[in-house]
Amino acid sequence: MEEKLLLTERQEKVYTIIFNRPERRNALSPLMLFQLAETLRELQEEGEVRCLVIRGAGDKTFSSGYDINVIPPDVSPEVSQALRAKKPFTEGA
Repeated sequence: MEEKLLLTERQEKVYTIIFNRPERRNALSPLMLFQLAETLRELQEEGEVRCLVIRGAGDKTFSSGYDINVIPPDVSPEVSQALRAKKPFTEGA
């Protein structure tokens, strides 16, 4: 069973997104960022949410930032260029 990177909760017009990687201090991965961007787009289209809360799972940190361990060390210039071009918050915008 795959662990969910983002957990969500809804109470009326309040929506909570929880970064769910407490073992990595909720470090952000590319997949998490794309899932977050997609969730935000869906909420915007729906137009019902009036308050958004983003928090981290566990009791140590909100988020330690981007997970540098997921950056591939040796990639070709073509792959590097493609990775730089793909941005989760501008895709489809």
